[in-house]
Amino acid sequence: MDDWARFLDAMRQSRYFEAHDCLEPRWRDTGSPRVQVAIWFAVLLLHQTRGNVVGTVRVQTKLRHRLRELAAPQTLQGVAAGVPVNGPAVCRALAGAGNWVGGWAGRATRTAAGVMRTKGAEDVANEPGSRGLLGGRRALVLGVANKRSLAWGIAQAFAREGAELALSYRRDRVREHLGQWVQDWPTPPLLVPCDVMDDASVAEMGDTLAREWGGLDAVVHSIAHAQPGDLAGRFVDTSREGWQVATETSAYSLALVARACLPLWEVRGGGSLLAMSYIGADRVVPNYNVMGVAKAALEASVRYLASDLGPSQVRVNAISAGPVKTLAATGVQGFSSLLHQIADRSPLQSGITIDDVGNAAVFLASDWARRITGQVLFVDAGYHVTGV
Repeated sequence: MDDWARFLDAMRQSRYFEAHDCLEPRWRDTGSPRVQVAIWFAVLLLHQTRGNVVGTVRVQTKLRHRLRELAAPQTLQGVAAGVPVNGPAVCRALAGAGNWVGGWAGRATRTAAGVMRTKGAEDVANEPGSRGLLGGRRALVLGVANKRSLAWGIAQAFAREGAELALSYRRDRVREHLGQWVQDWPTPPLLVPCDVMDDASVAEMGDTLAREWGGLDAVVHSIAHAQPGDLAGRFVDTSREGWQVATETSAYSLALVARACLPLWEVRGGGSLLAMSYIGADRVVPNYNVMGVAKAALEASVRYLASDLGPSQVRVNAISAGPVKTLAATGVQGFSSLLHQIADRSPLQSGITIDDVGNAAVFLASDWARRITGQVLFVDAGYHVTGV
């Protein structure tokens, strides 16, 4: 990987000191003002990340003036004028301006047909299989309780696609299990304590991630809970306490987590938040009861959060998964019959796995979904479109 590709890779991962060091020797050797501009972008984002307002304004003013002098591409001039400057947008603009920065910023490669062409540095860094859809991203997954959970399927898919992960846990026993499950991963995830029923615990999780990573690209909220007695019988018999437990744990916690993670997303110029829902939010599912109400509140929260966080370039969506045999789902009375129904009645006539949900989550967290927000994506083999 050449110095330009290393520079772009460091920029994408918010390693601005490293990005600066990648290009400084070339600037000293050539004195190229265009290389200097690329370095200034790294310095600008470093000041912004550290909250140095004076430094940010000073470098941004110099950068905008120099870009105009050099007749830089409009994409570069545009991102340099942002308040705050959008880090991912800077990376994309620089990657697309390799030829403007200098001919050395591209490299020759041979296509399958044997024809030589110039491949830009961004292409090199993102060759299929070299980084994955989430290469260079940092993601937090909340709710990995066991290896049958949706959160575990998502965590595995994120890791496969190159994301650096943090996994939350509530009890020390779960932390021990998590440590065993991920011991063979190439990049061990951060293990962060978090109890979403405790505001201070959620805030401390955010502080921990800020210290360890500085910024965050994706958050997966896969947390839900109801009292066992409320997942059988009649909904009308739900107690006040049962209602509060289900809605606070399953719905309010999404807003609480979003509030704690917002500064981390903003450091990275935006990101994504993903929640887990179920068709019981829209339709009556026997024995799902108060959890259906909690999921309806969760989906409404997704829409309101999408509106609130959109200006910060944070996308908020949900996956409504078909019945999957997780330990949590088996707590719903009559759940086994739901598993058979989806296989028998869905258009695709198949069941759902945690891998299916993980792959959908990768899509929603990736740049392929960068204009999708406020949506509920059904991953249920089409069951939700049937009338029976």
